[in-house]
Amino acid sequence: MEKDLLFSVASIDIEAAAGEKKPATVSMLAYSGGVIQVGYYGSTVVDLAGLEMPASIPLLSDHSAQRRDVLGHGEPKKSAGKLTITGVLSAANQAAREIAESSAAGFPWQASIGVQVLNRKYLRAGEKVSANGRTFVAPADGLTLVIQGRLKEVSVVAIGADADTSVSIAAKSGAPNMGKELEDDNTPITTTDPIMAERSRVSTLLALADRHSDILPTEEMITLRASIVNGELDEAGLSKKLLAAVRDARPRAPLPHLGGGPTVDNRDALTAAFLLHCGRVDIAKADYSEHVLHAAERLHGRTMLDTFANALRAEGQEVPRGANALLKAAFSTASLPNAIGSTAEKIVFAALQSAPNSWRAFCRIISLSNFKVAKSLRLLHSTDLEEVAADGEIKSGSLDESSFDDIQLRTFGKNIAVTRKMLIDDDAGVLTDLAESLGRAAARAIADAVYEVLLANADDHFGVGNGNYLSGAATALGFDALTTAIQTLTTQTDADGNVLDIVPATLLVPTSLETVARQLLTSTSVARYTSDSLDNLPEGNPFARQGLQLVVEPRLQASKFTGYSESAWYLLGPASTGPMLAAFLNGRQQPVIEQADAAFNQLGTQWRVYWDYAASFGDPATAILSAGV
Repeated sequence: MEKDLLFSVASIDIEAAAGEKKPATVSMLAYSGGVIQVGYYGSTVVDLAGLEMPASIPLLSDHSAQRRDVLGHGEPKKSAGKLTITGVLSAANQAAREIAESSAAGFPWQASIGVQVLNRKYLRAGEKVSANGRTFVAPADGLTLVIQGRLKEVSVVAIGADADTSVSIAAKSGAPNMGKELEDDNTPITTTDPIMAERSRVSTLLALADRHSDILPTEEMITLRASIVNGELDEAGLSKKLLAAVRDARPRAPLPHLGGGPTVDNRDALTAAFLLHCGRVDIAKADYSEHVLHAAERLHGRTMLDTFANALRAEGQEVPRGANALLKAAFSTASLPNAIGSTAEKIVFAALQSAPNSWRAFCRIISLSNFKVAKSLRLLHSTDLEEVAADGEIKSGSLDESSFDDIQLRTFGKNIAVTRKMLIDDDAGVLTDLAESLGRAAARAIADAVYEVLLANADDHFGVGNGNYLSGAATALGFDALTTAIQTLTTQTDADGNVLDIVPATLLVPTSLETVARQLLTSTSVARYTSDSLDNLPEGNPFARQGLQLVVEPRLQASKFTGYSESAWYLLGPASTGPMLAAFLNGRQQPVIEQADAAFNQLGTQWRVYWDYAASFGDPATAILSAGV
């Protein structure tokens, strides 16, 4: 059974009766016999010769069949290729009274008819057809001819479905005003007007999206509708998105051929199978149970295409012949593209975790929910507690701008294409190497962002004014210079002179100072010289058990960064005190990976990789910069 069609009509006349107790009469040009834009079908013509009509049809308000929205009844008639309705607002309810009264006051009501489609035919662009005494030429987007239908109801609405329909509604006596016909009977109807075509496109796609609004979250539906209006989605793209949403909303079916034991999710088994195929047994064993791994071994083929074929069989689909057909069928499923994306994401995350991430030693991680400039409270500068007086009054504290640090998220990403040849040639190394390279690239990107901020030293974050900058020959990394830096950091105070209790946690040095730094922190004793043979002073190294973590970072002396230096070094408090800030959208500390079809002129697939993060200075009291010169 086809969907009901809802059409805007040409005109409505509502005539108030002479007697108070008689219902108002209604006259409508329900359908002029021409082309009407219908959301689901696009350009549409209803052949009135095949339209079944009862002797009397209900008149409704806004296509609602509830009793309170029934307005009355009418008699449909077909004449000269047109459909007219004459009737009365016979219902004794508020809706009928409101429509009659507002029409008398001049409100331009429109109408819409509901036709149940029983048989239809689609005509391609340029094809001709005769109906309703006219000849129609199918426009560029084709034409739907309703060969047989059944008239179900007629509704009074504020705005009809066709924005270009001419309507006239009046409460007056005399012959009904049937309105202006849309086209002369013998004029072929085309829709070459670009404005009309765009309205048709938007109307059709929005109607298609709205019919499936229940499968998408509200925010995603808003974004989808905006993409349609902005011309970013055509019908094929919208259908693909909706199909993917439908498939994703389905319950995940267990593999049908696994026999006894707990049920196993197809996507988990496929992801594990791809991990095995890529040689990442370590990740598969760490993330999945024995039952999933057992299922994965059954799916794991000798080649990548074998695994694709097994995936199709697991979903009960026929495996097509030929590599191209197999790839197309496999990527049309819901589970396989998701499994490949999940595999890549896991490999990326493993590479990200194994890559150097020295910035984590001194960056406080914060989560942001949007891309606006955010303010992060300096944890050591809120306010001190004060003794409560005898009268029980608790004094109020306040936070000014100096108590916060500003930070704003940015997005970083790239599209990566995987060609059809790579997949057919079974180059499993492509999937592994590409994912690992993306993970390492992501690790480098966030590290670059942190050290770019640190070395640039914007607004003299490290400066005499903040009491966190030491310079001169005596600041070259050594026993005395480190002692001075520790004393400076541990004696930092707030604006009121309160000691902040900062414990030195990290000694951050460039590669050029690594040897000196390790000697300072690991030597068991310090060589001393005095003019006397004995001076009765201890020789132990006070830094050996200081608990300082040594972090060696080559970016500190890399010339690509503004402010680089081979002699400067940093002493920082714990990451929890916020020497620097690293922010991530919704706390996600790894990139997002999305799989999509390649462009039309390319064969294969592609990944979209992006990550939302930002780096910023934190509390200047929690870090010391020693220039070393």
